[in-house]
Amino acid sequence: GIKPKANRMWYNWVLERELYPNWKHLVDDLENSGINVGLYVNPCIDEIPPHLRSGRRYIFGEAEDNGYFIKDPNTKQVYNFGTESAHCGVVDMTNQDAVNWFKETIIQNEMLGRA
Repeated sequence: GIKPKANRMWYNWVLERELYPNWKHLVDDLENSGINVGLYVNPCIDEIPPHLRSGRRYIFGEAEDNGYFIKDPNTKQVYNFGTESAHCGVVDMTNQDAVNWFKETIIQNEMLGRA
């Protein structure tokens, strides 16, 4: 989704129904016009501020709770690939459980399941 008053998107991989209320209709219209819809994904997941989590799936929390992020070897905390004000974890693709969760949760359910 889009960060309010910012110039980049959230990497939370959850369809923003407020921004795309007719997503399925849009995809169907494009495909009926011969246009294929492409999706992009990477293993980065942004931590969404608490005031924006209401009613939304909290992917960062799921990954953190299950130990799927790369961790700082010194602190054993999720390594922040973002900024001081925008925390971003990266899914550890050397962890097979994390890979399976990512494929099922992000790709299959949130992306392909919504498109």
